[in-house]
Amino acid sequence: MSEYAEKTCVRFKERSGERDYVRFSEDRNMRGAEADVGRGKGETIIKFNTKSWSRSMVLHELGHTLSLIDEHMRPDRDEYLKVYPKNALKEFRWVFEKFDYKDVNLLGEPFDRKSIMMYEMGYTWKGSKQKPSWPVDVYCSFDEEECGFKWWRGSTWKLITKTEDEGGYLESAISNIRGSPTKENPNIWSVNFHGLSPFDTERGPEGCIKFKYLLEDQIPTQVSLKLFKVDLRAPLDLFPKSRNYFEIWSTDASSYLGVWSQVSIRTSVTGPFMLEFRSSFVDKNTKGSVKIDDLEVRYTPCKRPTHVDDQLINGKLSKQRTLSWLGSMKKLLPCSSSLSGSSFSSRMSSPTPSFKKERDES
Repeated sequence: MSEYAEKTCVRFKERSGERDYVRFSEDRNMRGAEADVGRGKGETIIKFNTKSWSRSMVLHELGHTLSLIDEHMRPDRDEYLKVYPKNALKEFRWVFEKFDYKDVNLLGEPFDRKSIMMYEMGYTWKGSKQKPSWPVDVYCSFDEEECGFKWWRGSTWKLITKTEDEGGYLESAISNIRGSPTKENPNIWSVNFHGLSPFDTERGPEGCIKFKYLLEDQIPTQVSLKLFKVDLRAPLDLFPKSRNYFEIWSTDASSYLGVWSQVSIRTSVTGPFMLEFRSSFVDKNTKGSVKIDDLEVRYTPCKRPTHVDDQLINGKLSKQRTLSWLGSMKKLLPCSSSLSGSSFSSRMSSPTPSFKKERDES
């Protein structure tokens, strides 16, 4: 009441026998609060559930008593808001009906999104308590496309699309090189993956990177594969620092040749990151190859991990680094305009028809 008195010409006093008055009443069966628009004759009641009692709620209900309507019910609200009544609970859809111009006086005031009479976002939504859905888990079969993975010209890497008999994977082989090799250790890198929101309590902080690989060569030590996880300053970081590359997995002498093997790596997903595979061939004349298939990036822990990111074991992931990318976004956003429409950045963001191969629950 004192706030209204400080900012308007309205004054409140305690009742001293007046016939017309306002009474605050407790109702523990209510969801929040309730008040009629305008003060009638006799007793006008404002009902509250004291468990929901708050400064903003009292100011809002007092506003109704002073004849103020909900801001989103203004007759001109469609010029400022897009309302989807079907998304609201049935018993609250009436809340989104508009007043008629003949029933209200806007006093020439424009729509005010910050008004105390404006409902908060998500009020009465059917899905206001739904589980977090962004960023989404990613799965790629490589049956039809490379899913945003990139490599240098002259690299050993190429996409082998799915046919009736074989294919549907990424392959690194000396025979794939056209022209002079560009790098001694050919690499292939993914799109940038978003980190989880610090407010996501349903998933993380650990996630799972899962894929299958196949080594083909006559000698096990002639061909190898490594996976690096690259910590990014922000999801739009196009030039990651070399110090942020961490090897989280590699093949060894015990790796099977000619047999597809499954890898599940437990790692942190609280910050944005990128993945980079590096293949290596000791003998440049080898006919051997490395193949990758069925890549998954999950924002929930691996059920049966085969490997654990050393950064988790060593405790190098601090909260400061986890949240630092949020502050970096503003610096990197100006260079995002030319990328916002790129096809590869959206391809890995959500499932598409080409990512339909069955997968287990590990």
